[in-house]
Amino acid sequence: MPRTSYDVIVVGAGPAGSTAAYECAARGLTTLIVDRAAFPRDKPCGGGVMVRTARALPVDITPVIERTAFTARLVRRNGRTDTITSDVPLCHMTRRSRLDAFLLEAARRRGATVIEKCAPQAIETRRGGVEVATNSGRFEASVVIGADGVNGMTARLSGIPSDVMQAVALEANIRPSGGVPREWARTGAVYSIGCPGGYGWVFPKEDHLNVGVAGWERVAPTLRGRLHEFAVACGFDPSLLEGERGYRIPFRRRGSPLVSGRTMLVGDAAGLADPLTGDGIYAAVVSGREAAVTAERFLSGVAADLSGYRRSMESGLAKSERVALQVHELVHLGMDQFLWSVARVPILWRACCAISRGDFTYSSAKDRLGPFGMLIDLSSGLVRSARALSLAASARS
Repeated sequence: MPRTSYDVIVVGAGPAGSTAAYECAARGLTTLIVDRAAFPRDKPCGGGVMVRTARALPVDITPVIERTAFTARLVRRNGRTDTITSDVPLCHMTRRSRLDAFLLEAARRRGATVIEKCAPQAIETRRGGVEVATNSGRFEASVVIGADGVNGMTARLSGIPSDVMQAVALEANIRPSGGVPREWARTGAVYSIGCPGGYGWVFPKEDHLNVGVAGWERVAPTLRGRLHEFAVACGFDPSLLEGERGYRIPFRRRGSPLVSGRTMLVGDAAGLADPLTGDGIYAAVVSGREAAVTAERFLSGVAADLSGYRRSMESGLAKSERVALQVHELVHLGMDQFLWSVARVPILWRACCAISRGDFTYSSAKDRLGPFGMLIDLSSGLVRSARALSLAASARS
């Protein structure tokens, strides 16, 4: 039987939770990680792991990488395509069933206690700690890290309000009879599909292609039709689409709570997905690691509370993602024009590669622009103002 008292309880065993648990255990903190599922378990996700994410992870994920993309195919709505090849990896392709199980096992080997099929039912703050009631028993800890995703219970059970914007995605797999075509073996594709706030993608895996579309929440009723149209545009028979699955992508608004008392939220549970790409794994890893650092500082007496996590996130990852949201607003004024520019303006392509590799963050790239960085602030502000006026006019009519 597992012990019932820990330094840290992590709820959720995706990349955010497993990273947090691994880093806590590595710092000598007694750590319990629980998840309502049994692993390996599948999870809707394109499965693209950017190089910056692989670099940020505490373990080498080579054993679960199925392919690595060195080529980007950028496709505009008129079907015109630009293909750019890089000398260094652009993105690693995996399946979440394999990646998440691998990271959870790494946390277990590092010293974390793992209980699967364990769902939280109540979280109560008590003097000197927190009690987490689950279907597998009651556990106590000094700190709780909520890593149970956009639909998780930790935030609600802890009384932490959510303030996020929502995007939606729909994905499916295609398994060509002859295996993954050679032209897709080392290529990932981004398509402009005219979906407000979103795009389409094709990610090759070991024996299939993951195909998906995404956009703002209001387009959810249209996604199935868009996915089928997208498959045709990619040259695939839509009848071959299998395992269609939808999911939400949360983008945090500035000031949305990350900490309450002895509980911290990480990854999608905190709404930390990248507003430009929709990628949630990088933020999951970075926030999970930062939560572990904060927990160690608090439990060792260096910090009086967990507020350092919020300050660190606001000045780091969250600051960068605010810039990503600004860029998103500008890119979606003309997605076709953006893709055309990436293929023809070398400095823009190099900037995209540098951010995907982790050489720069969005905010540090903006800072390098100096006074020209103010143009991003001005332009995105104008876009938001115009959108607000349009919505107000629609409401009156």
